[in-house]
Amino acid sequence: MPERSCRDDEQRLAAYFADMRKTGAPFDPQASTAYGPLSAEELHATLYEIKFKNKSSPMAQIADLFLWPMAVSGYEENYRPYLMLKEAGRLIECRLESTEHASCGTKYSCFELVERARRGA
Repeated sequence: MPERSCRDDEQRLAAYFADMRKTGAPFDPQASTAYGPLSAEELHATLYEIKFKNKSSPMAQIADLFLWPMAVSGYEENYRPYLMLKEAGRLIECRLESTEHASCGTKYSCFELVERARRGA
C-alpha cells in the first residue's frame, strides 16, 4: 500500500507491480541469489493488489518514520534518526543473527554504487 503521489508516478508504480506479478523481479537472478529472490510464480501468489494510501493514513506516516531514515542511511552513514532506530532495536537486523542479515534483513544493495562513489572506485 504505497503512499499517494502524482498520477504519473502512481501509474508507473502500478505498472511495475503488474509486471512483477507477471514476469518476476527485474533483477539478474544469478547476481541476486544471495538474497533469495521470489520467483515470478511466488510474486504472483504473494502480490494480490496495489492500493494507494492517503498521506493522512497513520500507517503511511509510521512507514515514513522508518523508511526515510533507512533510505537516507544508505547515503549518510551517521544519520541520527537511523541510528536511533537501530539503538532502540527497531530494525529487523536487530532481531536477526548476523548470519541471517543477507537473506532476511533489509536489502541495502542499492547503495553499493553510493559506497563505491565514496571510495572513488
